[in-house]
Amino acid sequence: RLLNNTSARSTMKCIEKVGNAVDAAIVKFFLSLGRHVGNYPRRAIVVSIVITLICAGGFAQLETETRGEKLFVPQDTRAQEETIMFESYFPSLSRVEQILVQPSNSGDETVLTKERLAEAMQMHMAIETGISRTDGQEYTLETLCTVGGNACANSSATSEICKCRITSILGQWNYNPQELEDDNDILTTITQFGSQDDLNSILSGAVFDESSGQVLSAKAFSMTYFLDDRSFVEDGEEKDPISEAWEKDVFLDTVEPFKENYPSLFLNWLSERSFEDDGGSAVQGDLELVQYSYIAVFLFLGATLGNFRCGLGSRWTMAIAAIMLVGFSTVAGIGLSAFFQLIYSPVHSL
Repeated sequence: RLLNNTSARSTMKCIEKVGNAVDAAIVKFFLSLGRHVGNYPRRAIVVSIVITLICAGGFAQLETETRGEKLFVPQDTRAQEETIMFESYFPSLSRVEQILVQPSNSGDETVLTKERLAEAMQMHMAIETGISRTDGQEYTLETLCTVGGNACANSSATSEICKCRITSILGQWNYNPQELEDDNDILTTITQFGSQDDLNSILSGAVFDESSGQVLSAKAFSMTYFLDDRSFVEDGEEKDPISEAWEKDVFLDTVEPFKENYPSLFLNWLSERSFEDDGGSAVQGDLELVQYSYIAVFLFLGATLGNFRCGLGSRWTMAIAAIMLVGFSTVAGIGLSAFFQLIYSPVHSL
């Protein structure tokens, strides 16, 4: 046991000596560097700027990447390989825009009233007729939608919207407000949508008559629009400017002010661009906090370091120099990473 204790103490002394040697080397290096910078400030400034400019040359080959499957999913796994293989056989064909329609009064038992359906139809007409513009071209739902099936109950309906892939009970009136207005038995018309399983796929909390199978009420219903996927990858970012413009200028502009335009309805919605919009807003908020932190650092340094007067030894000159040093370090780090072909992602903005 005595030998073991002696050996342990010897090992600890050896480790301590190595640690002290490393610490002394670091202190010696930075002490020498600090003295050199203090003795030759102009030379240090010029060298810092030159090194920063050399590293900044890497921006010429900077590669950005925003796709989540590239940033947060390991690229050499079997799951990733099989995902790529699956998408090569079954690529995404549509962008999905979805609305969940509920009564504005949470105490109401059903959303299936003529008043609420009429407002939902009014909302659909705004989406159907809305126009977006991209590169001087005008686009509507009819020109962007995925064509397939028949969105209208009447298979002989000639309206162009009936050719679009839309899932909604409003198709029972062929997306025609007048047909809905003339219908004196809307529940029977809704029941003709299909089987109870079909109805349950678009109605939430549906109640059916046990004997006849007719739908009696529902707490909510969904409206789903499918747009052709026109996306492409450019500079590591997946883009679909035509569809994204329509989603912003028509779809979101229609559903967001629902309290004013459709007072009997309460809406929840999801657009393909919603994830990017929400994520971008969160990142933008974080960037603002970073900017505020720089201002706080500047004020703190200016208030605590050096002399208050302007000129040589000024606190504010010291504070500005510290902020510039952070900027030089950021530019040099990103540029040097680009030289080594490392990708730049939105996370680095923080």
